[in-house]
Amino acid sequence: MNSTQNPPVVGTGAFQFRNLAFDGTNVVFMAETSGLQQRVVLRRDAAGEITALVASGDPIPGTSDAVRSFVSIAAEGGAAFISAISSAGVQNWLEWREGTLRRIAAPGMAVPGGGTVRAVSPTGVVVDGRVYTAGSLNLPEGIRQAVFAASAEGIESILTAAKLDGRPVSTMFVAGTDGTRVVVGVSDPWGGRTYYANVGRVEDAPLRLEFARAGAGRLRLSVPAGTVLEAANALGAVWQPIEGTGEVEVTLEGPARFFRLRRN
Repeated sequence: MNSTQNPPVVGTGAFQFRNLAFDGTNVVFMAETSGLQQRVVLRRDAAGEITALVASGDPIPGTSDAVRSFVSIAAEGGAAFISAISSAGVQNWLEWREGTLRRIAAPGMAVPGGGTVRAVSPTGVVVDGRVYTAGSLNLPEGIRQAVFAASAEGIESILTAAKLDGRPVSTMFVAGTDGTRVVVGVSDPWGGRTYYANVGRVEDAPLRLEFARAGAGRLRLSVPAGTVLEAANALGAVWQPIEGTGEVEVTLEGPARFFRLRRN
């Protein structure tokens, strides 16, 4: 194909190509007519047949809204995964497979385990028929940044967090995945960026270290299951683990003795 052809699925007038994707057999790409009168996602198969998958103005499945524009696309196993903006300005992920278009990730969708999708990113990574994309999740305890895995079978959150390593999470993005391990980039409010690999659901509720005096120079600390008690002789010193869960007694050594809980 070239920019002077006029496929009937696009209409008349020259057009330009954007965002090429290839699954080893089929080429999926976006095309825009001159003057942007029409935007369309096209698929060219191995026989050279060109099919329009979705165009601006087409209805978004499961909504009363229509497609306004496209942001990114991916192709895998004969399917196409399309990041589309609605006429109301809402970000959606669509999956086209065997002639059927489905909405697979978008605000308002219920997530197994509780919560609803608040927003999804316009970029993602496709592996094994699922698009992995970041966004945010509405939960009873508040808004959490999240990473979703979505397909025509449903959407799930594989990571939710308000804080990681004690730092607030502003945004997240999926840097890569093989379908099992996920690399996530995390930005904090101060402009810092950290990458986490092979992460899962994060429990970010605050930990509380409770204690009672067990005698002269001794403390009895409550260590919940799933946590590790650590001690240091000074702030900035190396934290050392202390074995045991439940009620753990410790000896105070020196004028400064510090304790903390850490999740396993």
